[in-house]
Amino acid sequence: MVKSFKAVIVLLLLSFCLWFLQPVIHVWAEPASESVSESSDSEEKENGEETEEKEESVKPETNDDGLEMPTLNSKSILLLDRDSGKVLYSRNPDKKMEPASLTKIVTCLIAVEAIEAGTISEDEKVEASKHCMDGLDEESSSTGIVPGERLTMKDLLYCALLGSAGEACNIIAESLAGNISDFVEAMNERVLDLGCTGTHFVNTHGMPANDHYSTASDMMLISAEAMSHPLFAEICNTVSYTVPSTNKSDERIVYNSNALICSQGIYGGNFLYSYAAGIKTGHTAAAGYCLSSTAEKDGVRLMCVVMGGGTSIRDDMATDFQNFSDTIHLYDWAFENYSYYTILHSEDLVKEISLLYAPSDDSTVTLHPEKDISVLLPSNVNPEDFEMRISLYEENPAAPVDADEAMGDITVTLNGVDYGKAKLLTTSSVDVSQSQILKAQLRKAFGHTWIWLLLLIILIFILLYAFLVINYRRKRQRQLQRKRQQAQARVQQKTQQARSQMAPKTGKMRDYDSSGRPKDPNADKHDYFEEFFRNEEKMNKKHR
Repeated sequence: MVKSFKAVIVLLLLSFCLWFLQPVIHVWAEPASESVSESSDSEEKENGEETEEKEESVKPETNDDGLEMPTLNSKSILLLDRDSGKVLYSRNPDKKMEPASLTKIVTCLIAVEAIEAGTISEDEKVEASKHCMDGLDEESSSTGIVPGERLTMKDLLYCALLGSAGEACNIIAESLAGNISDFVEAMNERVLDLGCTGTHFVNTHGMPANDHYSTASDMMLISAEAMSHPLFAEICNTVSYTVPSTNKSDERIVYNSNALICSQGIYGGNFLYSYAAGIKTGHTAAAGYCLSSTAEKDGVRLMCVVMGGGTSIRDDMATDFQNFSDTIHLYDWAFENYSYYTILHSEDLVKEISLLYAPSDDSTVTLHPEKDISVLLPSNVNPEDFEMRISLYEENPAAPVDADEAMGDITVTLNGVDYGKAKLLTTSSVDVSQSQILKAQLRKAFGHTWIWLLLLIILIFILLYAFLVINYRRKRQRQLQRKRQQAQARVQQKTQQARSQMAPKTGKMRDYDSSGRPKDPNADKHDYFEEFFRNEEKMNKKHR
């Protein structure tokens, strides 16, 4: 009886539960199945979209040379070849970012330039004022310099670049400009001179502040200028430096915060890179992890700026600082995929040109490049594909020329892009030939049409003049001949008249000579006696 009663109660309770849960069951049964299928479809779509997005994000990027680029994490990156200026990798290079302690590159650059200019000596001691901690807090990097402490300018540069000491930057600023604000103004002017258009500073050390920003492109310009100064390059590539004891402190060792070259710094020894040199690290919560550095291998010299890097945990449970890991990945990728090739050698004979006014047996000269032209090429380019474009300064150069005289330029090109340029120099000297100059001048003179017309006119005048002269002389001779004939006729006529007049008186005709004069009748008579006496007299005179 009791058991049957309990069974009835259980059945009633089950019926009540089923009646109460009927709407829920109904929703679960039919509509729920639709919603589940819809949701599953939407989830599939979402998953599909996510998969597509992942596939797109995973799709490798390529640079301008068509090379697949490595996958990196930092927000702004720029990698370039230092010798050619060719950009090999870039990501948001012109995005304004917090530069953190990369700011100190500019501070130390101005100090190094002041030392080079003689404004201050690197051994001159500078006293830290009460303003040396302006803008800094307990999280700022420091080498423990306190107000009233006296250090040399060289010690301050090592503290700022190796230990990233913000107080050292403020001390440098006050020693050079008198106050920090004037020095910051000088920093902004200096970066403008370098061509930086996306940079503005409000302090010397890079702690976060409104209107304090820079870009990877600008930091590349700043870093390149800084590394061109030997003192700066020497300091930033130093692993550790011992600061001598001062009036406020015993000697202290400062380790370089750049983990690419120093394993004893704050970032440990997991990022040493044997090809690296310099330049400066930077980090704040707002800026992330930043690094400006250089590396060289097999003649390829690179410079890299990384800004906005984060951190992650590696497989070995060590912390991965992405400013270092991204930089190392970039350097390895570049060294693996790029090499320098000498496309043109300075001893190559590239062109032979003819010279005006040169001797006929030495009328040409050969040209060679002033220097080698080496080009950074990706692994997918054949050096033999390059073309040479030659441009001469003069279309028709003239002698004399000296050996190694520049006569033009040669440019190495590939697909319309110029990769290198050099002057073309003569391999030997060539003297001038005066006879060739004369020939050239005559050819030039007679090359004009008006000269030939003038000569033709002159020739016509000469021929006409000769004709007139000859014709005149002929007429003159004929006139003279007629006059002589007339004169002879008159003489003969007079002779005849004279003969006719004398003939009746003597009854004898007189003889006349060829000129018409009467001959002497005694001319043919010879007096022998007179001749004998003249000879006798000559003989007597001779014997006397």
